[in-house]
Formats: sequence, structure tokens, C-alpha cells
Amino acid sequence: MRFAGSLVASCLLFSFVGCGTADRGLEKAPVSGVVTYKGEPVGKGSVVFQHTSGEVVAGALDAEGKYKAEVPVGENQVLVQSRDDETFDEVGVPSGHKGMTMPGKTRIPEHYSAFDSSKLKFDVKQGDNTYDIPLEGEIREMPPAK
Repeated sequence: MRFAGSLVASCLLFSFVGCGTADRGLEKAPVSGVVTYKGEPVGKGSVVFQHTSGEVVAGALDAEGKYKAEVPVGENQVLVQSRDDETFDEVGVPSGHKGMTMPGKTRIPEHYSAFDSSKLKFDVKQGDNTYDIPLEGEIREMPPAK
């Protein structure tokens, strides 16, 4: 049952990210940085960039909170996701689907996991870019979806 839940969550997440992942022929540049929460590295998860064209690119976080991604040049909204693998949580997702089961409890404040609430933006320039992301705030338990 747990595998089925993970499979469904993965498929739904893929369908969300897949909505804008088509390569639109935009110029890209490398972006790297470190994600921290309350000064400590966020050692699991991903940083997701969404260009104004809708193209979506993600970079995985390593154990030291570092990430790398080839991101379209120009303005990008940014979200960060980091979840434990041991539990399941009922959460909404940026595309507005409420009540989707995502694997794991959040390891960072939930508002960072949606483009519309993270308030993170980065203007990617030609050449190498560094974008360190210090996260703050408290983790709150999300109420069950209705």
C-alpha cells in the first residue's frame, strides 16, 4: 500500500512539474547555491525554478544543501521542497490540487514549496550564477485536506 501511495504521489508530482518542462529553446545558464533553514544546510529535497515562459527546471539538494541546475536566463519563480521519507502528509500543491498525498512530512516551512507562496524569485543572467537560499520561519502541521 505504501508503494502504491508513493507511486501515485510521484505521478501527480510529475504531472505538475511536467506541465511546463518542455524545452522552449530558451538560453540557459548554470545556477548553483546552498539552501539553509535556520542556518543549517537542507540536506534533502530540490530547488525548482519556473521561468516566466512556464518552463520548469529542478536541481537536487545534496547532503550539504548544495544544488546545481541549468536554468533559463531571465526571471524565475523559485520553490524549495524538502520532505522526510518515513511518513505521509496531506498537502496542497502549487498547481492548486488540494489534498494530494505527498511522501513525508515537510522539513522546511510549507509555504516555500509553492511558487505562489514562496515569494522566492531569481533573475538568471548569462554566465555562472550563484543563488543561496536562506529559509526562515516555523514548520506548522498542515490540516488534513478536505
